[in-house]
Amino acid sequence: MKPITCRWVTNEKPESDEGVRARIVVKDIARGSATARSLAISSPTPSVESLRMVLGASCGIWGAELALYAIDVSQAFMNSPLRDKERIVLRMPLSISTTSGEPIFLEAHKALNGLRVASLTWSVFLKDIVSKVGLACSTTEPCLYGGVIDGSPTLLLCYVDDLLIASSTDKAFHRVFKELSKHVKVRETGRIAL
Repeated sequence: MKPITCRWVTNEKPESDEGVRARIVVKDIARGSATARSLAISSPTPSVESLRMVLGASCGIWGAELALYAIDVSQAFMNSPLRDKERIVLRMPLSISTTSGEPIFLEAHKALNGLRVASLTWSVFLKDIVSKVGLACSTTEPCLYGGVIDGSPTLLLCYVDDLLIASSTDKAFHRVFKELSKHVKVRETGRIAL
């Protein structure tokens, strides 16, 4: 097994109290023809048709108007557990080393930004979370989830770590939000009720 190298990435967050945020990013670079897509580990993104369907549902094309809620998931990849069969060893940046200057190697148990399987790992993790409240993944549109929560028809559209939820009641939205909050840090970024 060949260790994957990492690097530090820093950026300022003037709009928050964090100041400067530093994180480790994996340099999991595809060599040759072994890209994420060819290895079937890339994550899907929603089609424009699925977005139109969610927006149409919120306008009441099926009878009941649904309110729209936007959610941002913080550090979605870094909270997604790797599957048991995935064993990934990271070689930390040289700024993190032993007292004698030897590099440090760590085994990853969760996905990290830059890891080829990170996006797919997050998709699988999200599917597991929302299934607990009764939302099922569409068979033809893997970024679209639907179901009935406490009698309320509910749709969830996922674009990486941004979620759009359409529901006829606040109660159904809050059940989804609460379940997500048990596993990842989430914040509501907007709400539209017609």
